[in-house]
Amino acid sequence: MKIHPFVFIFLLGALAFAQTPDNRGYDQIAAVPNKTVVDYFLLCPDIVLKTYDPGTPAELALARVDDKLDTKGADLDFRKSLLAKGAPARGLVVSSALVDQKNAYIKIEGTHQGRWKFSLVFVYFERADKTRIPALSYHYTGMEEIEDYHLFFDISDGSWKAIPDERLFPPISEKPLLPYVGEGDTSTTAWILEDLPRYGTTVRFLPRRQSLEGQGDPKLATADDYLQKLAPYALECAWDKTQARFAEPKPALADKSDVPQGKATAADIFAILPISGDADSLSLDLKTRRAARDAWKSSAHDTKSGATAFFSWTEDPDEGKGGVTIKLLGQFKGFPLFAAVDWEEEIYNLRTLIYHADTGLLEPVSLFRPSVKDFYKGSRAKEASKMWPQNDPSCLFDMEEGSDSIGAQLDAYHDESVREYPPDVTLSLRWDDASASFLQSEQKFTM
Repeated sequence: MKIHPFVFIFLLGALAFAQTPDNRGYDQIAAVPNKTVVDYFLLCPDIVLKTYDPGTPAELALARVDDKLDTKGADLDFRKSLLAKGAPARGLVVSSALVDQKNAYIKIEGTHQGRWKFSLVFVYFERADKTRIPALSYHYTGMEEIEDYHLFFDISDGSWKAIPDERLFPPISEKPLLPYVGEGDTSTTAWILEDLPRYGTTVRFLPRRQSLEGQGDPKLATADDYLQKLAPYALECAWDKTQARFAEPKPALADKSDVPQGKATAADIFAILPISGDADSLSLDLKTRRAARDAWKSSAHDTKSGATAFFSWTEDPDEGKGGVTIKLLGQFKGFPLFAAVDWEEEIYNLRTLIYHADTGLLEPVSLFRPSVKDFYKGSRAKEASKMWPQNDPSCLFDMEEGSDSIGAQLDAYHDESVREYPPDVTLSLRWDDASASFLQSEQKFTM
């Protein structure tokens, strides 16, 4: 295999870094005028080795508030040992150590206390005047707990002082995501800072369960269900050098690997479609959706055939237990408008969503809500309203590849009242870009 000269030089540089011992003392590193990310890492007094009881396995830890920090390098040799694979202490193993000086990025992964995984990322951010703010993120698992920490440091006076979050970040909550997921119980949700970025200066917060304790508790089911709705999303905050703080959070997908490049087809939308509350039992895991999308696009329904505005998937084709159909309807407020019909055991759900190509987000919009009166004519409509006072009937929906309309009819399959008092008509809904609404036509209802 031929190696490009640039790659070869880079590899030699990385190898030299890994093999050359750093014999500098604390004062020598502190005196360096143009410090690298490694220099800041070695000077950071909050990264320490801890052993809570003599002879027990050690852990890489962040110093506690009540710890007496030795800023003259009591843990300097320990921090040096973290920059290469190995076992710095009993029960502490560094399985990988990535040092990218060019991008001011260090990532260290391993296990501590003999078994628990950890991940430490160390970077720095620059102010407009070129002064720097070192920062770290630290994640580890333990018994019934997942710990997530981040620290940003003010080193302007030579000491390492943790900067309070309120000085750097706007409030981080589910609020920017409400258009996509609606309101819910956030009592089990915590927003944690993902690993600090290697490229760029935008940080991301992810929704996570506050504690592993209580999982499966029926009393927390509502909150955990809402957390599941939040799980596909992230909040991104861009670094503002001038203000020396992060900008307001913007919603994004947590996993951007399925965001379409270019114009999105209906099959592409399937891979990023949020699961609706009425179809939770469908096998709509990400692996299933990716496989279905790829199979559809590589078959007769690929983009070359022009069949990009329609997609259909059935969970069990032999039994027809459930599935999803997606259709591109047109435009709404300048965005592509898609309709998605999902069903499970003949229970149907219709959603309309606008697609934000810049973020890959699908925003639900309420554009059609059927009324009982839509399916009855004349005096029968008044009588039907008495029979269904909630005026929110269960409907069956269908979309076909060769049609530009969505079919809707009252659910006579499950509702005995509909069979006893049959509707007069079914509806055909065709989206009209000009009026930004559905144009309705009627057909006679038949059982």
